[in-house]
Amino acid sequence: MEREGYSVLGITSFIFSILGLIFFLLVWIFVDSASETLVGSMAIIQFFMNLVGGATGIASLFSNSQKRLFGILGTIISSATFIITLSVMLIGFATMS
Repeated sequence: MEREGYSVLGITSFIFSILGLIFFLLVWIFVDSASETLVGSMAIIQFFMNLVGGATGIASLFSNSQKRLFGILGTIISSATFIITLSVMLIGFATMS
C-alpha cells in the first residue's frame, strides 16, 4: 500500500517552521536598529512558531496513511532554529555575568 497525498499536519508544520525561520532572521536583522520590545516580541513569536512547527511535525510523523516529507522538513527546520536560538541566548546570558 503506497502512501497518497501529504499530511495536513505535515504541511502545517512546514509552514510554521518557515514562519519561525523568517522571524529568526528578522530578529538577527533588527537586533541593533530596533527597540528591545520589538526584538523581544519577535523572539517570542519565533519561539511559538517553532514550538507549533515542531509539535505538528512530530505528530505528522506518526501518520500511517500520508507522505511524511513536509513533516520531516518542518521538524528539522523548527529544531534547528530553536537550538541555534537557545544556544545564542545561553551564550549571551553567560557573557553578561
